[in-house]
Amino acid sequence: MATTLDDRQLADIQERVRECLKIADDYRHAIGDEDSILLMQNLRSIATALDIQLPERHIDLPGPASNEA
Repeated sequence: MATTLDDRQLADIQERVRECLKIADDYRHAIGDEDSILLMQNLRSIATALDIQLPERHIDLPGPASNEA
């Protein structure tokens, strides 16, 4: 189901998604488990759908706690 948002609603949602991205990115870099990577991928998909520009740091690579390289 599609919903039309006014500019204020869209700006509010975009800001909240940015906050979530910052928190999830910090968590992913600290923990680096599979769940944190999946969370970042999902948030990136949401950000893309909302036309949010992502900083360079928001990439889906394992964090330092991961054994993956």
